[in-house]
Amino acid sequence: MTKSKQIKKRSNQKGFTLAEMLVTLIIIGVLAGVMIVAVPQIVNRSRTQVDKANAKQVTSAVTLYEADQGALPTVTAASNTNAAYDEVVQLLITNKYLKKEADNDYSAKAKDKVFVYDKVEGVVSVADKE
Repeated sequence: MTKSKQIKKRSNQKGFTLAEMLVTLIIIGVLAGVMIVAVPQIVNRSRTQVDKANAKQVTSAVTLYEADQGALPTVTAASNTNAAYDEVVQLLITNKYLKKEADNDYSAKAKDKVFVYDKVEGVVSVADKE
């Protein structure tokens, strides 16, 4: 077989060349690298949104409690602490202002965040863990 016939025969073969395979693998590697960096940030951002929604829900329950009882829920823990938040959530669940749900324990979902309860204002907010 002559060289021209060998070249012609190779050009008729189907499949990827080594260069095409390398380019494809490099592109896949770059995309995987971007995803490894981006996904945790996206997940934490969504957890932060869940935390904000839960804080609003608990604050609304505190407002309803105050409207019904004539006073804010009484907690023994110091104001603006996670302990005060845990105490007020249990009180609100006990008094049926919040539903106890298996998929929502009303704890902070975002990394390094906690809920705190201001017992003077009756407001729940998300704060950094100390």
